Amino acid sequence: SFNGRSGYGHLFRSMALEIELRKRGHQCYWSKKLGGSVNTDWWIVDTPKLPDYTPSFIRSGKLCYLGATGNAEYDGSLLSVCDLVVYQGAVDHQVDKRWLAGFEYALLWPGLYVTEDQERKVLVYRSVYQNMEDIALELENNGIPVHLTTGGSVRNDKQLCSSAVVITPWGMTSLEAMYLGIPQVAISFQKHARHSAIEASKSGAMHLLFSDEHAWKERAVNEALLLLGEFSIDGATYISMSEAGRKLIDGQGAMRVADALESRQNA
Repeated sequence: SFNGRSGYGHLFRSMALEIELRKRGHQCYWSKKLGGSVNTDWWIVDTPKLPDYTPSFIRSGKLCYLGATGNAEYDGSLLSVCDLVVYQGAVDHQVDKRWLAGFEYALLWPGLYVTEDQERKVLVYRSVYQNMEDIALELENNGIPVHLTTGGSVRNDKQLCSSAVVITPWGMTSLEAMYLGIPQVAISFQKHARHSAIEASKSGAMHLLFSDEHAWKERAVNEALLLLGEFSIDGATYISMSEAGRKLIDGQGAMRVADALESRQNA
């Protein structure tokens, strides 16, 4: 149901899983309509909220949902309708065997690559929730090269892979930056996803700020400037954050989810 008002992560993680499934010889189709007369083994759905009518619309196949939040209040009804729920982060509630929950299930765009040719540059990600232009402008006023981008363009060029520091709303770009070993300043805008963001920050891979705290934009700029200073001298803080990110996100999430879909297809 991607329509430009949802985060690009909803679109690209579905595409990442599709690419892995096609590699294994599975036929995959995109549909704007949920259910109907289509004969399929799995419906893989990624919407910000699972429609209440879902069970009655799926006449064949099982339901895999990629849009969970990790928050008990939002996820409470999922188990009654889903055969598999995938959440690429930490949850704040108990889950059963129908859940794949954890950072090891992060669905990353497969075109990402680790490079040693990083530039002294900050990538600022402008999401559908926050424009971030004033942060980019303040960095430029401090003489820092900046690339201001959206989620879609991140995956069409080399800007993310070659950046030294990333400033982004907590989401898929955060997971990708950790996989690449790029330290980041992540801002949590959505309260229902904060538990996962906090757990990721405990790994030491990023500085986490909250959009409802005082002067978070100024703090984001200051944290990025400090990280750039560390980058210039191969500082211990920069190196440890880079290693922590790569340890948390290994890039094998799509393979693990595809394995689960295959093993549970006839279960």
